[in-house]
Amino acid sequence: MKGATTTCNVFKRAVCAAVDAFAEYGAGEVGGFQIGEFSVKNYASQQTTGEELATAAALRELGLSGMAFTGGVLTNPNADSRTWFYGHFYADGQAVLTATATPDATRELLATGRICAIGKYTGMGFTPWDSTNRPQLTSVHFASDMGSFAALNLIYLFYSCTNLATVTGLGNLANVSSMRYTFSSCAVTVLDFRGFDPSTLTDLFYCFSGCSSLTTIYADSTWALPSSGISGMQCFYNCRSLVGGNGTAWSSSNTGYTYMRTDRAGQAGYLIAA
Repeated sequence: MKGATTTCNVFKRAVCAAVDAFAEYGAGEVGGFQIGEFSVKNYASQQTTGEELATAAALRELGLSGMAFTGGVLTNPNADSRTWFYGHFYADGQAVLTATATPDATRELLATGRICAIGKYTGMGFTPWDSTNRPQLTSVHFASDMGSFAALNLIYLFYSCTNLATVTGLGNLANVSSMRYTFSSCAVTVLDFRGFDPSTLTDLFYCFSGCSSLTTIYADSTWALPSSGISGMQCFYNCRSLVGGNGTAWSSSNTGYTYMRTDRAGQAGYLIAA
């Protein structure tokens, strides 16, 4: 790990957070009580492991320290079917995500790089706006050619981009599987998913967690998550400003992925059908 030592306070906090999270949630345990010899334990059934929760807790402590790391992409070298998209990060603070490798020559470029479309990244460090450039990222646009991928993961893509306030082009995406930590701890106030097909989603784990300024999420009136094969613990963790189209206000008791649905009479959710 980058700069990790037993005397580093950031590292020590991350280790303690990981240990605490695993002790509390390991094996899916999420609470319970004990009276004398009698005890009751509650378990979550959202396909999340103690290891994943411990990792998430550690990464929240590491934040922008530069010590967070990203894992590799496992492939078969004899049948490598990886596909790539590109992040072009410009001096005006905007990142354009596109299938096109060549940046816009008319704009001043800060950084560019390719990202595996089917990669399962496990932390920061793989995007052009990481490290010192991360605080400068203020807006993101998904280009129309991003709909050309047969499979797409957005894992950790904008994790802890604390000045990211504007996101456009979500409706250009197709065949998205995982949005794990995609917008976690961003400064966005409005997200527009109109045109986005949610039928291929499998993972919304902590997707919008820490987006305390997020007030509005738009979606098509036909929006519907898959009826099975999807998980997303704490998808809306600390999204305290969020309100659905029928007036359902964010609650700390309702932070799971199931609330990523349109808010209407008889169905509470955090999305606005538009």
